[in-house]
Amino acid sequence: MTKSDYKYEILSKQQIIIIEDLDKGNMSVTNDIENVVEQIFMKEKLSSNDNYKIIYKDSRGKWDGYNQNTGRFIFLKVTDKQQAIDFASKIDIKQWLS
Repeated sequence: MTKSDYKYEILSKQQIIIIEDLDKGNMSVTNDIENVVEQIFMKEKLSSNDNYKIIYKDSRGKWDGYNQNTGRFIFLKVTDKQQAIDFASKIDIKQWLS
């Protein structure tokens, strides 16, 4: 179970999950990313084989990515949601998940 406050949306066509930290004083999405992703995947009945790119806005307003297969962060270093989506859309899924 996650200890973070967040909202999310799924862009099915681009296979991107967008997570936004609501910063309500609980654990940050960054520090709880594994549980946040697991909870979203369970709720939406997704599997890691579905190969979604995960981007998230941290409590400081920066957008980064997350590779659920390796547990690595992908530093996008942007503050605009659309820029993060565009960046994630341009990267091949095999490269994102490697």
